[in-house]
Amino acid sequence: MCGSQLDKWQSYLQNPPTEERADVWLPLEHPPGFDPYGGTTGSTPVRQTLTYLANCQAGSVLPWLLEQREVLENLAGCPLAMSGSDTLLAERREVF
Repeated sequence: MCGSQLDKWQSYLQNPPTEERADVWLPLEHPPGFDPYGGTTGSTPVRQTLTYLANCQAGSVLPWLLEQREVLENLAGCPLAMSGSDTLLAERREVF
């Protein structure tokens, strides 16, 4: 869907898609993969883990996420969650 195209991520994060179906869950309060309770800079373990894994990974997914983390967090209005790497990586559709 968005890949590594930051303009598409901006559009997705600022105008999340709304589903036209009945659901038992309340509407999303924040983008999936971001932590609304993580403060303004996110948790140290999330940043340290992402940095470590980006340096270990031969592909482009984690280094891209590490490079764009602050931009994505600003667009989302909250910091990346530990689950955020999974959410964003699944979106990239790249295999390690």
